[in-house]
Amino acid sequence: MANRRAGVQQFYDARQGPLTFINDAAAGRYDFRGPAFAGTFVVRCDLNGYSAWAKDKVITERVSLLDTFFSTVVPQLGTFGGIYFRDEGDCIVSLFSDYFQTGSTPQSVRAFCQSVVSKTYGTDGLSAKAVVAHGPVAFFQKSHEVSSGEWSAEGHPFVAAARLEQAIDSKPQIVFFLETFQQLIWAHHPIAGTGEVYYWDVNTENRRVEGLNLPGGWAELVTMVHIPEGRISVE
Repeated sequence: MANRRAGVQQFYDARQGPLTFINDAAAGRYDFRGPAFAGTFVVRCDLNGYSAWAKDKVITERVSLLDTFFSTVVPQLGTFGGIYFRDEGDCIVSLFSDYFQTGSTPQSVRAFCQSVVSKTYGTDGLSAKAVVAHGPVAFFQKSHEVSSGEWSAEGHPFVAAARLEQAIDSKPQIVFFLETFQQLIWAHHPIAGTGEVYYWDVNTENRRVEGLNLPGGWAELVTMVHIPEGRISVE
């Protein structure tokens, strides 16, 4: 992963941005640890409405927004035990896995997503969404990666997260597959008591998610929609 790590460090050094993520990466925490399968959360965070917003924007405006988004989101990964894996346009793909021994937990995954989705970005205040998939991921090196220290990762969670992102609406929300939320998130999810203010509207829904060989193409999902102004719990 040496080249990937160097690229991220160069990005932040050039902007005098937060150095938490860089310092963690420099400690070698994210070096290849040998071929293995490991339970991993794949998290994709991207800006809502970016493509429509960018249509009439010059390159400098696009770069300014993406710089703001990346320089806000990527350093938080170190705080919550995640690692930057790659970017796809305005989408940041990150991993939370025991493979790297970063201390990440299902709760830290949720907290990271909440931190990203609860903010707006750029002068036009674009919101963000996050999708989460979990399962075994294979970590390995192809022959040409050995000398450089680079590594690769692949597995169903990458596919599931990408398909889920394509299927959901563009609004400030976090979306989990129901099974992941029930098994790994729900037990530690804070629930507002009567009269308390809550900022996340949690619901279940069925939605078609293509390309995952689901019965009829339907997936059971849990959505956490951000409520900036908050609501008072009446239950």
